[in-house]
Amino acid sequence: MTDAARPRSILGLLARLVWLRRGVALPLAGLAILLFVGSQRACPEPGLRVATFNIRNFPESPGQIDGAFETIKALEVPVIAVQEINDPVAFAAAAKRQLGKSWRAEFGPYAGTERPLLPGVLYNGYHYELDYARLHRGTQTKGSGRPVLEVRLFDRNGGPTLRVFVVHLRAGGDGVETRRAQLQVLTGIVRRSARGGDQVIVMGDFNSTGEVDRVNLGQFAGDTGLHWTTQELGCTAYWRPQNTCLGSALDHVFTSRPAGEAVARGPCESVGCEPGESCPVFYDQVSDHCPVTVAF
Repeated sequence: MTDAARPRSILGLLARLVWLRRGVALPLAGLAILLFVGSQRACPEPGLRVATFNIRNFPESPGQIDGAFETIKALEVPVIAVQEINDPVAFAAAAKRQLGKSWRAEFGPYAGTERPLLPGVLYNGYHYELDYARLHRGTQTKGSGRPVLEVRLFDRNGGPTLRVFVVHLRAGGDGVETRRAQLQVLTGIVRRSARGGDQVIVMGDFNSTGEVDRVNLGQFAGDTGLHWTTQELGCTAYWRPQNTCLGSALDHVFTSRPAGEAVARGPCESVGCEPGESCPVFYDQVSDHCPVTVAF
Protein backbone atom coordinates (compact mmCIF):
# COMPACT_ATOMS: atom_id res chain seq x y z
CA MET A 1 0.00 0.00 0.00
CA THR A 2 1.37 3.41 -0.94
CA ASP A 3 1.58 6.26 1.57
CA ALA A 4 -1.19 8.08 -0.30
CA ALA A 5 -3.52 5.08 0.13
CA ARG A 6 -2.88 4.61 3.84
CA PRO A 7 -5.78 5.58 6.16
CA ARG A 8 -5.01 8.86 7.92
CA SER A 9 -7.60 8.73 10.72
CA ILE A 10 -9.05 6.27 13.22
CA LEU A 11 -12.31 6.09 11.30
CA GLY A 12 -10.41 5.53 8.05
CA LEU A 13 -8.44 2.67 9.60
CA LEU A 14 -11.64 1.06 10.87
CA ALA A 15 -13.25 1.32 7.44
CA ARG A 16 -10.22 -0.37 5.87
CA LEU A 17 -10.40 -3.15 8.46
CA VAL A 18 -14.09 -3.73 7.79
CA TRP A 19 -13.42 -4.06 4.06
CA LEU A 20 -10.61 -6.58 4.48
CA ARG A 21 -12.19 -8.72 7.23
CA ARG A 22 -15.88 -8.10 6.84
CA GLY A 23 -17.15 -11.20 8.60
CA VAL A 24 -15.13 -10.82 11.79
CA ALA A 25 -14.28 -7.17 11.93
CA LEU A 26 -17.70 -5.62 11.33
CA PRO A 27 -19.07 -6.08 14.89
CA LEU A 28 -15.77 -5.01 16.45
CA ALA A 29 -15.48 -2.02 14.15
CA GLY A 30 -19.02 -0.94 14.97
CA LEU A 31 -18.27 -1.09 18.69
CA ALA A 32 -15.03 0.84 18.20
CA ILE A 33 -16.83 3.55 16.23
CA LEU A 34 -19.44 3.92 18.98
CA LEU A 35 -16.72 4.23 21.62
CA PHE A 36 -14.82 6.75 19.50
CA VAL A 37 -17.86 8.95 18.90
CA GLY A 38 -18.83 8.70 22.55
CA SER A 39 -15.39 9.84 23.63
CA GLN A 40 -15.66 12.88 21.36
CA ARG A 41 -19.04 13.83 22.84
CA ALA A 42 -17.65 13.41 26.33
CA CYS A 43 -15.12 16.17 25.75
CA PRO A 44 -16.66 19.19 27.49
CA GLU A 45 -17.47 22.26 25.41
CA PRO A 46 -16.22 25.58 26.80
CA GLY A 47 -18.89 27.26 28.92
CA LEU A 48 -20.68 30.38 27.76
CA ARG A 49 -18.88 33.61 28.64
CA VAL A 50 -20.09 37.17 28.08
CA ALA A 51 -18.89 40.63 29.07
CA THR A 52 -19.98 44.25 29.30
CA PHE A 53 -17.66 47.21 28.79
CA ASN A 54 -18.40 50.94 28.81
CA ILE A 55 -15.65 52.43 26.63
CA ARG A 56 -15.86 56.12 27.49
CA ASN A 57 -16.78 58.33 24.50
CA PHE A 58 -15.25 55.92 21.98
CA PRO A 59 -13.14 56.88 20.08
CA GLU A 60 -11.34 59.47 22.19
CA SER A 61 -7.90 58.81 20.70
CA PRO A 62 -5.86 56.22 18.76
CA GLY A 63 -4.36 55.14 22.07
CA GLN A 64 -7.80 54.52 23.52
CA ILE A 65 -8.77 52.40 20.51
CA ASP A 66 -5.68 50.23 20.92
CA GLY A 67 -6.08 49.97 24.68
CA ALA A 68 -9.78 49.11 24.49
CA PHE A 69 -9.30 46.30 21.99
CA GLU A 70 -6.24 44.94 23.76
CA THR A 71 -8.45 44.73 26.85
CA ILE A 72 -11.29 43.06 24.92
CA LYS A 73 -8.92 40.54 23.35
CA ALA A 74 -7.56 39.57 26.77
CA LEU A 75 -11.10 38.83 28.02
CA GLU A 76 -11.42 35.87 25.61
CA VAL A 77 -15.21 36.09 25.40
CA PRO A 78 -17.28 35.81 22.19
CA VAL A 79 -20.05 38.29 23.14
CA ILE A 80 -19.46 41.75 24.62
CA ALA A 81 -22.01 44.47 25.34
CA VAL A 82 -20.50 47.92 24.80
CA GLN A 83 -21.66 51.41 25.70
CA GLU A 84 -20.73 55.02 24.84
CA ILE A 85 -19.83 54.33 21.21
CA ASN A 86 -19.82 57.66 19.34
CA ASP A 87 -18.62 56.24 16.02
CA PRO A 88 -20.08 52.77 15.33
CA VAL A 89 -18.42 52.56 11.90
CA ALA A 90 -14.97 53.20 13.37
CA PHE A 91 -15.70 50.73 16.16
CA ALA A 92 -16.69 47.96 13.74
CA ALA A 93 -13.63 48.59 11.58
CA ALA A 94 -11.31 48.53 14.59
CA ALA A 95 -12.88 45.26 15.77
CA LYS A 96 -12.12 43.53 12.47
CA ARG A 97 -8.64 45.01 12.33
CA GLN A 98 -7.61 44.14 15.87
CA LEU A 99 -9.67 41.04 16.69
CA GLY A 100 -10.11 39.38 13.29
CA LYS A 101 -12.41 39.36 10.27
CA SER A 102 -14.97 37.10 11.96
CA TRP A 103 -15.90 39.78 14.50
CA ARG A 104 -19.11 41.79 14.05
CA ALA A 105 -20.46 44.90 15.77
CA GLU A 106 -24.22 45.48 15.90
CA PHE A 107 -25.91 48.72 16.97
CA GLY A 108 -29.42 48.22 15.66
CA PRO A 109 -31.37 50.63 13.43
CA TYR A 110 -29.98 53.86 14.86
CA ALA A 111 -30.44 57.11 12.92
CA GLY A 112 -27.41 58.93 11.58
CA THR A 113 -28.45 62.09 13.42
CA GLU A 114 -29.11 60.28 16.69
CA ARG A 115 -27.38 61.31 19.88
CA PRO A 116 -24.00 59.61 20.35
CA LEU A 117 -22.96 57.20 23.11
CA LEU A 118 -24.71 54.27 21.45
CA PRO A 119 -25.12 50.81 23.01
CA GLY A 120 -23.84 47.92 20.92
CA VAL A 121 -23.03 44.22 20.85
CA LEU A 122 -19.65 42.95 19.68
CA TYR A 123 -19.62 39.25 18.83
CA ASN A 124 -17.49 36.65 17.10
CA GLY A 125 -19.29 35.56 13.93
CA TYR A 126 -17.37 32.29 14.00
CA HIS A 127 -19.41 31.29 17.07
CA TYR A 128 -22.66 33.23 16.64
CA GLU A 129 -25.03 34.27 13.87
CA LEU A 130 -27.25 37.35 14.11
CA ASP A 131 -31.00 36.76 13.98
CA TYR A 132 -32.11 40.36 14.54
CA ALA A 133 -31.30 43.60 16.33
CA ARG A 134 -33.82 46.17 17.51
CA LEU A 135 -33.94 49.27 19.68
CA HIS A 136 -36.40 49.81 22.53
CA ARG A 137 -36.84 53.55 22.98
CA GLY A 138 -39.12 53.51 26.01
CA THR A 139 -36.11 54.11 28.27
CA GLN A 140 -35.48 57.46 26.57
CA THR A 141 -37.52 59.28 29.19
CA LYS A 142 -38.49 62.91 28.55
CA GLY A 143 -36.70 62.85 25.21
CA SER A 144 -33.31 61.97 26.67
CA GLY A 145 -31.40 58.89 27.71
CA ARG A 146 -30.28 55.88 25.73
CA PRO A 147 -32.40 53.23 24.06
CA VAL A 148 -32.05 49.58 25.04
CA LEU A 149 -30.49 47.45 22.31
CA GLU A 150 -31.87 43.92 21.91
CA VAL A 151 -29.84 41.43 19.89
CA ARG A 152 -30.72 37.78 19.25
CA LEU A 153 -27.82 35.45 18.43
CA PHE A 154 -27.88 31.84 17.21
CA ASP A 155 -25.06 29.62 18.45
CA ARG A 156 -23.41 28.02 15.41
CA ASN A 157 -22.25 25.10 17.58
CA GLY A 158 -25.72 24.16 18.78
CA GLY A 159 -25.65 25.97 22.12
CA PRO A 160 -28.47 28.09 23.53
CA THR A 161 -29.82 31.01 21.53
CA LEU A 162 -28.93 34.27 23.28
CA ARG A 163 -31.27 37.23 23.78
CA VAL A 164 -28.95 40.07 24.79
CA PHE A 165 -30.18 43.43 26.09
CA VAL A 166 -27.64 46.25 26.36
CA VAL A 167 -28.50 48.92 28.92
CA HIS A 168 -27.16 52.41 29.62
CA LEU A 169 -29.26 54.19 32.24
CA ARG A 170 -29.08 57.84 33.17
CA ALA A 171 -25.95 58.92 35.04
CA GLY A 172 -25.59 61.06 38.15
CA GLY A 173 -26.60 61.02 41.77
CA ASP A 174 -29.68 63.10 40.93
CA GLY A 175 -30.95 60.55 38.41
CA VAL A 176 -32.31 57.94 40.83
CA GLU A 177 -35.97 58.46 39.94
CA THR A 178 -35.24 58.51 36.23
CA ARG A 179 -33.32 55.26 36.52
CA ARG A 180 -36.18 53.72 38.49
CA ALA A 181 -38.60 54.66 35.70
CA GLN A 182 -36.20 53.27 33.09
CA LEU A 183 -35.98 49.99 35.01
CA GLN A 184 -39.77 49.74 35.03
CA VAL A 185 -39.82 50.07 31.24
CA LEU A 186 -37.01 47.53 30.96
CA THR A 187 -38.93 45.11 33.18
CA GLY A 188 -41.80 45.00 30.69
CA ILE A 189 -39.44 44.51 27.75
CA VAL A 190 -37.61 41.62 29.40
CA ARG A 191 -40.78 39.93 30.65
CA ARG A 192 -42.16 39.75 27.12
CA SER A 193 -38.89 38.34 25.78
CA ALA A 194 -38.41 35.78 28.55
CA ARG A 195 -41.50 33.83 27.45
CA GLY A 196 -39.46 31.94 24.85
CA GLY A 197 -36.70 29.43 25.43
CA ASP A 198 -33.79 31.80 24.77
CA GLN A 199 -31.11 32.47 27.33
CA VAL A 200 -31.74 36.06 28.38
CA ILE A 201 -28.83 38.31 29.35
CA VAL A 202 -29.36 41.93 30.40
CA MET A 203 -26.11 43.83 30.87
CA GLY A 204 -24.54 47.24 30.70
CA ASP A 205 -24.04 50.47 32.61
CA PHE A 206 -26.87 50.81 35.13
CA ASN A 207 -25.21 53.82 36.81
CA SER A 208 -26.21 52.46 40.22
CA THR A 209 -24.60 55.18 42.30
CA GLY A 210 -26.33 54.59 45.64
CA GLU A 211 -28.22 52.22 47.90
CA VAL A 212 -31.61 53.20 46.48
CA ASP A 213 -30.37 52.16 43.04
CA ARG A 214 -29.34 48.78 44.39
CA VAL A 215 -32.76 48.30 45.96
CA ASN A 216 -34.30 49.08 42.57
CA LEU A 217 -31.96 46.62 40.85
CA GLY A 218 -33.02 43.93 43.31
CA GLN A 219 -36.64 44.74 42.50
CA PHE A 220 -35.88 44.46 38.79
CA ALA A 221 -34.33 41.02 39.31
CA GLY A 222 -37.33 39.87 41.32
CA ASP A 223 -39.90 41.20 38.85
CA THR A 224 -38.18 39.60 35.84
CA GLY A 225 -37.05 36.37 37.49
CA LEU A 226 -33.45 37.03 36.44
CA HIS A 227 -30.33 36.27 38.46
CA TRP A 228 -28.36 39.35 39.53
CA THR A 229 -25.00 37.76 38.82
CA THR A 230 -22.87 40.83 39.61
CA GLN A 231 -24.53 41.71 42.91
CA GLU A 232 -21.42 41.02 45.00
CA LEU A 233 -18.93 42.99 42.90
CA GLY A 234 -17.20 45.72 44.90
CA CYS A 235 -16.55 48.06 41.97
CA THR A 236 -16.74 48.20 38.18
CA ALA A 237 -15.78 51.85 37.59
CA TYR A 238 -13.84 54.75 39.10
CA TRP A 239 -14.66 58.36 39.90
CA ARG A 240 -12.71 61.28 41.36
CA PRO A 241 -14.34 63.07 44.30
CA GLN A 242 -12.18 65.67 46.09
CA ASN A 243 -8.69 64.73 44.91
CA THR A 244 -9.08 61.01 45.43
CA CYS A 245 -10.10 58.00 43.36
CA LEU A 246 -12.87 55.64 44.44
CA GLY A 247 -14.48 52.59 42.93
CA SER A 248 -18.19 52.17 42.36
CA ALA A 249 -20.31 49.24 41.14
CA LEU A 250 -22.12 50.78 38.16
CA ASP A 251 -22.06 47.93 35.63
CA HIS A 252 -24.18 44.81 36.05
CA VAL A 253 -25.29 41.59 34.40
CA PHE A 254 -28.63 39.83 34.90
CA THR A 255 -29.18 36.35 33.48
CA SER A 256 -32.04 33.89 33.09
CA ARG A 257 -29.71 31.03 34.05
CA PRO A 258 -27.43 31.12 37.10
CA ALA A 259 -23.81 31.98 36.33
CA GLY A 260 -20.75 30.44 37.90
CA GLU A 261 -18.53 33.51 38.06
CA ALA A 262 -18.71 37.29 37.71
CA VAL A 263 -15.50 39.32 37.74
CA ALA A 264 -14.63 42.99 37.20
CA ARG A 265 -11.50 42.85 35.05
CA GLY A 266 -8.78 45.34 34.19
CA PRO A 267 -7.68 47.69 36.98
CA CYS A 268 -10.69 46.78 39.13
CA GLU A 269 -9.11 43.34 39.40
CA SER A 270 -5.42 44.29 39.49
CA VAL A 271 -5.56 47.56 41.46
CA GLY A 272 -8.77 47.26 43.45
CA CYS A 273 -11.62 49.55 44.45
CA GLU A 274 -9.63 52.09 46.50
CA PRO A 275 -6.54 53.03 44.50
CA GLY A 276 -5.87 56.17 46.59
CA GLU A 277 -5.15 59.69 45.40
CA SER A 278 -4.73 58.77 41.73
CA CYS A 279 -6.86 56.58 39.52
CA PRO A 280 -5.17 53.83 37.49
CA VAL A 281 -3.57 54.80 34.17
CA PHE A 282 -6.38 52.85 32.49
CA TYR A 283 -8.78 55.56 33.72
CA ASP A 284 -7.11 58.26 31.61
CA GLN A 285 -6.03 56.18 28.64
CA VAL A 286 -8.99 53.85 28.04
CA SER A 287 -12.08 54.30 30.23
CA ASP A 288 -13.37 55.07 33.70
CA HIS A 289 -15.19 51.71 33.56
CA CYS A 290 -13.70 48.24 33.85
CA PRO A 291 -14.95 45.36 31.72
CA VAL A 292 -17.09 42.85 33.60
CA THR A 293 -17.13 39.18 32.59
CA VAL A 294 -19.63 36.47 33.46
CA ALA A 295 -18.99 32.75 32.96
CA PHE A 296 -21.64 30.01 33.05
